[in-house]
Amino acid sequence: MCSAKTYVGIDVGKKGAFAFLNYDGARLEQMPLIGSRTDKNSRQDLWTIKELMKSYDNSVVVIEKPMCSGKQGVASQCKAFNNKGELYGLITALNIRVLEVRPSEWQKVMYKGEPKRDDKKVTSAIVAQRLFPDINFRRTERCKNLDDGYTDAILMAEYARRGNL
Repeated sequence: MCSAKTYVGIDVGKKGAFAFLNYDGARLEQMPLIGSRTDKNSRQDLWTIKELMKSYDNSVVVIEKPMCSGKQGVASQCKAFNNKGELYGLITALNIRVLEVRPSEWQKVMYKGEPKRDDKKVTSAIVAQRLFPDINFRRTERCKNLDDGYTDAILMAEYARRGNL
């Protein structure tokens, strides 16, 4: 059990992730939401997630509220809504405080001072690297690009920490 306050950010998309920060902003851990991106039938391991969340009992969880947009496919949107529902139910059943946050809410705070870009994934990567220069945001050693699930999740956790939610 972790008695110090922990801030958890969860990006619920197909390429989603968890990020855990302690009360002073140090990263405790990060992990993908779903183990395999290549398997279309891959699901969240709710048992592992439950055990992990129980070890951070004094937590505030910020979970991204999926939004419908024409830029995203129907299957991808359905996956995000399903992931959010499963996680929201699991986390509330563990009596852990969980807050749903629209992407625009946390981005407004975390992107403050950044030039406006069309691609929010790029902005997230730049801000996350600036705030957490020692963290590798690549999903695997072989990845060339930063993982937007990791960068978004850690920025949501930092959003919660800064707001003392």
